[in-house]
Formats: sequence, C-alpha cells, structure tokens
Amino acid sequence: VENDNKKRLIINTPQFSFDKVSTNDIVKIIDERHFRWIGRYDNVINSGGIKCYPEDIEQKLSQYIDLPFYIIGEPDEKWGEKIVLYIETETINRQSLMEKITKVLDKYHLPKEIKCIEKFNRTESGKIKRDIF
Repeated sequence: VENDNKKRLIINTPQFSFDKVSTNDIVKIIDERHFRWIGRYDNVINSGGIKCYPEDIEQKLSQYIDLPFYIIGEPDEKWGEKIVLYIETETINRQSLMEKITKVLDKYHLPKEIKCIEKFNRTESGKIKRDIF
C-alpha cells in the first residue's frame, strides 16, 4: 500500500492486469502492508486551511454521544467551511456536551455549531443521510 500526494490510499495489485488501484480513502501508512483509515477525501472539511475529516472526528466523539449523530461541513464567511455537529434528538445540553468533547478534540476540530434534529433522513438500508437541514 502507498499514498498519493493527497494522502489517498493506493493499493498495489501486480497479480491483476492493472498494477494499482487508487481510492478516495485518506489513510496513514503504518508499513508496506498496513494503514490506518482516517476518512474519505470526498468528505474533507477545509476550515481556515485546516483539513478536517468528519469520520475521524465522529470516531473520537462516539464515546461521548449515545445518540445518532454526524459531522458535516457548512459554508462559513470567515473560515470557508465550519464543522457542524448534527444530533438526532429534540434537545441537548450544548454546554455540557462541549465541555466533554473539548477533552478529545483540538480547537481546530471542535464543532462551531451543534444542531438538534428530531429525526434524521435515512437510506432504505437505515444509513443516515448526511443532509444539511
């Protein structure tokens, strides 16, 4: 395995007629056969020049949020994009939640907004659709 210049995963496949398979998965290479998956290149949030990966942030938040949730980037005049946390609930104590998640996220990856949605839209298979409401 290897990365391209945008840290996307490239898998070497010499046993096939094509030598390599390029993906849109952002990874950190551990060694020639192992990597740590960070997120999808398609989902990256560029906030003030800092690249933020929603999947990585969600993984860190999952220990503090027991409800369905997701991270998405939304337009922001100052930063280009901002990180927004959507939670499937009618209401939540935002201050208490921010105090908890500040322990696991650096200041560049903290949500600028927390939005509560009563019911997320889902695909037929039950996956959350990452909509901007």
